[in-house]
Amino acid sequence: VVIYRTEDLGLTWTRFSEVTYSRPHADNMTWEYFDEQNILFLPEGQAICTIRCELDGHVRQAYSKDGGKTWGWPKKLPVWGFPQHLCRLADGRVLMAYGYRREPFGIRACLSSDGGRTYDLSREIAFRTDGAHGDLGYPYSIQLKDGRVFTAYYHNLKGGDCYIEGAAYRP
Repeated sequence: VVIYRTEDLGLTWTRFSEVTYSRPHADNMTWEYFDEQNILFLPEGQAICTIRCELDGHVRQAYSKDGGKTWGWPKKLPVWGFPQHLCRLADGRVLMAYGYRREPFGIRACLSSDGGRTYDLSREIAFRTDGAHGDLGYPYSIQLKDGRVFTAYYHNLKGGDCYIEGAAYRP
């Protein structure tokens, strides 16, 4: 997981930093393969990067205290689901939305009130729990001017194809 930057609207790119890399898992020599990352820059030079990890389905998250120049090793979160997307809300909370690719298949989200250090799974938001299979997710959330959040994602139902839909809500 590497960050590249551009200062000329994409004409040229330079390597800025490396967040992490995939490595073999020591217990059973399977790969702790990292992909589909999402980075959120926070005030005061902090940043968090969530990462999909197929090994066990738990989100991994790395932290930076210097604006993304250096990163700590990703920690396993209690959040299960992927891929994930982060959105900083106007009140400072962090919303993480993610596909839930095991039964009951669907789309979920949770909130952090401490800059992504912890996520409140006791109040997990379940948008959908009626998916036919695990081919779903890829959420993207934005906060609207009226304070509601809109999360778009793709979903599926028994006997049907995948489709895109969204939910507007107040977290």
